[in-house]
Amino acid sequence: MTTRIAVNFPYFIPYSGYFRLFANCDVFVIFDCVPFPRRGYVHRNQLPDQSSQPEWLTLPLNKAPRDTPIKEMSFVGDIDCQLEKSFRKFPILQTPAALDHPLAQLCLKPSDDLVDFLEETLRISACLLDLPFNVVRSSSLSVDPALRGEARVLNIVEQLGGTHYINAPGGRHLYDNKRFKQHGIKLQYLDFYNGNNWSILYRFLTEQSKVIRNDILKQGLSDG
Repeated sequence: MTTRIAVNFPYFIPYSGYFRLFANCDVFVIFDCVPFPRRGYVHRNQLPDQSSQPEWLTLPLNKAPRDTPIKEMSFVGDIDCQLEKSFRKFPILQTPAALDHPLAQLCLKPSDDLVDFLEETLRISACLLDLPFNVVRSSSLSVDPALRGEARVLNIVEQLGGTHYINAPGGRHLYDNKRFKQHGIKLQYLDFYNGNNWSILYRFLTEQSKVIRNDILKQGLSDG
């Protein structure tokens, strides 16, 4: 029996290419037991500003030590006010479409827990795209905290009975195909994405979901 596992950070309103992982896996693991990547996409993403230039929409988080796991990061106390102010930088977020859209409205009123919130934004997006959403958090598994990088991912895949590991195209330098084979796991990568790179929120507000879905599904996989 084939069981395809994908492991990735819980990105905030990521580009549509990210959702190819949901389309190609049986179980998606939210990688929340690792240190928060401060310059990554867990707490921010880009939308066009008033000049149609990329501008960050950032989730305001409390300061924390550098090695703090994603699952332990927290929102600032006045997050609702800060996000409402941030939304004003983006014309698309002031439109009637944004006022009625479930993802846009959720982004204005996040839950108290960061990972709960990110998981819900991903769930809503997958639902709108008619993609499967079978999710496990890495923090819910018995992962040895001493494991790092490839070893930690292999342990997660094995715990879930995975036969295939599906990875984003940018991760080719991170993993050793021979090592995965030794563990009886087939390593596969998404092909490089040639679609629209704006945040999925922007695409939802400017395109039909079925168009985005077709764009996602036409992208393929290649072996490691």
